[in-house]
Amino acid sequence: MTASPAAFARRHREVLASLALYGVLYAAWNLAGGTFRVWPDLWQLLPWPPLLQDLWGSLLDLHGQPPLLNLLFGVALRAAVATGTRLEAWLQPLYFAAGAATVAAIASLAVRLVRRPVPRWAAILLFVANPFFYASLNYLFYTAFELLLLSVGAVLSFRYLERPGAGRLAAALAPAVLLVYTRSLFHPLWFALLAGCLLLLGRPAEPRRRGALLAVAAAALLLVAAWPLKNLSRFGFFGFSSWSGLSLARGLPTGEPLLPSGYPERLAAFARYSSDPLPPAAALAAQSRVPPEFRDRPTLALLAKPDGSPNWNHYALIPLSRELGAAAARHLREEPSLLLWKALDFYLNGYSIYEARWPYRGDFSPEMTVGHGWASAYEAVVFQRFRPYDPGSTRLTTGFALLFPVVLGAAAVRLWRRRRSWGPAERTVAVMLFSILWVLALVLFVDGPEGNRVRFCTEPYLFLVAAWLLGGRPGEGSGGSPAV
Repeated sequence: MTASPAAFARRHREVLASLALYGVLYAAWNLAGGTFRVWPDLWQLLPWPPLLQDLWGSLLDLHGQPPLLNLLFGVALRAAVATGTRLEAWLQPLYFAAGAATVAAIASLAVRLVRRPVPRWAAILLFVANPFFYASLNYLFYTAFELLLLSVGAVLSFRYLERPGAGRLAAALAPAVLLVYTRSLFHPLWFALLAGCLLLLGRPAEPRRRGALLAVAAAALLLVAAWPLKNLSRFGFFGFSSWSGLSLARGLPTGEPLLPSGYPERLAAFARYSSDPLPPAAALAAQSRVPPEFRDRPTLALLAKPDGSPNWNHYALIPLSRELGAAAARHLREEPSLLLWKALDFYLNGYSIYEARWPYRGDFSPEMTVGHGWASAYEAVVFQRFRPYDPGSTRLTTGFALLFPVVLGAAAVRLWRRRRSWGPAERTVAVMLFSILWVLALVLFVDGPEGNRVRFCTEPYLFLVAAWLLGGRPGEGSGGSPAV
């Protein structure tokens, strides 16, 4: 029998209340002037004329990033041109829906993980009240989809760990597959380790069912391997991004004077502003690296986009990134302590500062087009900034930098003490902690100048883990968590 609207509202009251608050705050952001924006000069976006003229060929030539963001950009471009409408009119409803689904997933997960209402609602409100969330929903980038896929993935992981089965494992892994195709931060190794965690934590007693789970995980791994195999066949490297060497070199000396952006002079054709002239010698050097068979491919041979911004998918980035990675690895072998100094700087000047701060200057980031007072209040409460942030020095500036390891340590202790009686909640917390630690490690040891923005995708996990620590087990005592 179908439940009445009133019964549905009672059953899902926290999800519905969270969505109502989200709608109000989204409207407040837009009424304040925070309209949806497309910045086509972003490194991650391909030049738009080739996307319009040859979408699938352009994606075949993509090597710097996983494909889903540029696929979305290309499809929206084509729809806008075909209908004579603005590009933003196609993208904003999609991003609004992604935000709503994220909020619903986080509220649903909070109900499943946290028994007490006060910490449960605190976790939800800390996320929904963050103005940077609305900034991330109002420009073409992948942050909104990272949040969506991680949040939905955690809910589906809980359902799988509650009652393991092949269908539920496939559902839990589907958002992770999409995430790998969205953001190179979530490397295929992250996916393989996540799948291994789910298999280990949800291992059924019957061998026949284990075989079905292994088959699902193997099929998902094959899907994840498809794009790296394309890159291996076309460009000679196995992976989702050719920029891995470039990322490793961030924060390390590489034997040449550094540009203001932090890159060596060999990247002079790319590490520049749109308004900067393209140095002829640098342009000639970059073009000489394009193999003859790719010189007629605009996404690989154009040095600049129509607005003058550099094309970071140019073929020269493949060998240049490889050279930078080799230089960085050589320095680390010679001076291993550099890695620790790099990690300390990336933690204090990146990971532990508020995500709305622009880490290169200390003011608010470009996507924070409105809401600076709102952001300052949120930062004061949640991140406890007690001194001005100075990107030129490495020092402690936020209480969050001290509180973060405390939360992780307390969660590890709680999980260890309960190791003989883990339920779906504890197992899901362990899966979330794995992704938190993965992002932390990549920020600290690989590429962390913008570690605060990178960390943001796992921030809901951190709030939920803290609420789980304070809120007791679901179902303990009277008034256990309602089903959602």
